[in-house]
Amino acid sequence: MSPKQKISIIVGFQILLIAGSFMTMVYLESKWTTLGNTIDQAGLNRLLTLRTILEIHNFEDRGLNFDTQTMPKVVSLESLKENLYLIKEGGIKDGISLVKLPEKLQDTWYLVEQDYVIFESSIKNYFNSDSNERHELLIQIDTYGENLIQSSDNLVSDIALFQVEIEFLIISLQIIFLIVNVIAHVLLVYLIFKILNNFSNEKIKLEKFAVIGEIGANIAHDLRNPLAAIKGSFDILKMKKKDLDDEFAEKQFKKIETSINKIQYLTRDILDFARNQEIQKEEFSLLESIKDTMNEIPISKQVQIKLPENDYKIIGDKVKIGSVISNLIKNSVDEVGNTGSIRIDLKENPQSVVITIEDSGKRLTEKDVKKIFDPLYTTKQHGTGLGLTICQKIIEQHEGTINVKVNPTRFIISLPKK
Repeated sequence: MSPKQKISIIVGFQILLIAGSFMTMVYLESKWTTLGNTIDQAGLNRLLTLRTILEIHNFEDRGLNFDTQTMPKVVSLESLKENLYLIKEGGIKDGISLVKLPEKLQDTWYLVEQDYVIFESSIKNYFNSDSNERHELLIQIDTYGENLIQSSDNLVSDIALFQVEIEFLIISLQIIFLIVNVIAHVLLVYLIFKILNNFSNEKIKLEKFAVIGEIGANIAHDLRNPLAAIKGSFDILKMKKKDLDDEFAEKQFKKIETSINKIQYLTRDILDFARNQEIQKEEFSLLESIKDTMNEIPISKQVQIKLPENDYKIIGDKVKIGSVISNLIKNSVDEVGNTGSIRIDLKENPQSVVITIEDSGKRLTEKDVKKIFDPLYTTKQHGTGLGLTICQKIIEQHEGTINVKVNPTRFIISLPKK
């Protein structure tokens, strides 16, 4: 995934977080701030109840006779009932929107409803009674009306308290969302900086690879021909000097030979680093490749070698994987010197085979671990600093991974089975 894609995902997440916070606050505020309208409607119960009582008293004052089969229409009572159920179920009245009464307030509403039913029933009894009973029933209507007004006032108080709680919750959420968005923004800036920094480092690394590869390949190529001529001449001189017992001359020949081998080693590493050859895949045995490598490397008899007992086959470039194993084992041999131990393990995972090469030599530091695969970085006194870089390049060509751990030092290679 490119840095641009990573940054786009992070910015998109930040936008979604901000949009989600904003929409949540809009929803809560639009839903619960309308409770103010519900408070107004609940307060209207008091007015409608008083109007109903006045209407009943008006009937009584006029001394009207009622048909016991037909109850006169009490307009305020009908409005009271309509208003009561509007408060519970919510809706729109006269252009004013009301939300459905929250579950927490339903119990208080039912108390109002009970007082309303009693109030309504007393009014019906009043109209269905004879003139002698109406005075006492009128007193009951007044009493039940007062109860209804009291329960309606309680509902108003409960709704107001609930609205205060909701407003406090909204303010708390606003603070939480603010903190979360600030943290997310700081994290966003940090991640973008890290991505850009990694991209910059990777770019510098690639440019470094390119420069080293180009310059190194030219130098190594120019050195190979004269080096071959020097080595050929040196071999001829050695054959002619076989009969001489000059100890000094032998020492000089040895120095020249060591220097030639070192130059060959350096040029080989540089050319291997510069090349980008395609891998030639075939199925081969890892244990066999390890054993072949061990036979090619001079190792002191004092060094304990522990080879794996199991074997696995993979599909890859046998020569290149062999060169990786050879390079790592040579490094281990150099580190342990004449005494120590080297352990090689093979393990199988569902999708890969893991090679672990562990030695008892000099322990790497955390600084070494971070830079061990960088070109030109080496912990040896003599070396190009390209060996492990080439190893990493080969393993990545095989879609595998190579890592290093410390205490003890061990290189871990993971290669896909197919």
